[in-house]
Amino acid sequence: MLKYSYLKSALLLLSSFLLSGCLITTNSLEDDASDDVAMIRVENYATPLSIERYKQVGSCLQEFDHNSLTAGINFIGIKSTYNKKIDGMPPSPATSILKDKHVMEYKIKAGQPVKVRYQEKKGSMIFEYYNSFTPQLGHSYEIFTARGRYASGVVVNDITQGKEDKPASWELTECARNKTLFGGKEYK
Repeated sequence: MLKYSYLKSALLLLSSFLLSGCLITTNSLEDDASDDVAMIRVENYATPLSIERYKQVGSCLQEFDHNSLTAGINFIGIKSTYNKKIDGMPPSPATSILKDKHVMEYKIKAGQPVKVRYQEKKGSMIFEYYNSFTPQLGHSYEIFTARGRYASGVVVNDITQGKEDKPASWELTECARNKTLFGGKEYK
């Protein structure tokens, strides 16, 4: 009886441990292999950033792909990949929040609207934060989350000129859509 109690307690503790501190991603972003690219750098930490890519359909935008921007596995700070660097990405500006942090760098298609987002659970509520922009050919961007007591969000800075400039956000809106049962989008 005592042995069963220890086993049950150990399994319960292990299950809680795994569920609360483990992130496994199966759809990581692949670098764009074309010549018309922009580059992004994101912090690689427990708040999982994702990228949604859009195409223009008439006068609105439709999402066609969605990928993770973080390491494949993050088990309580132990990651499958700590840093992913690409050639041509300029160093972080001196004032950058990403300076000396674990980062993931990617080549993405220039001229293609993107939305970078993350979700955060506070109590029983789930909050979604995002920033959308159209990456420009040859430009480099740093993307990170701003988390605070009163404000949260996704910050995108254009670091092409060695400083932290804000890129232009979308001028078009997303096409009318319905949410599917598992959180997907069905465009009308």
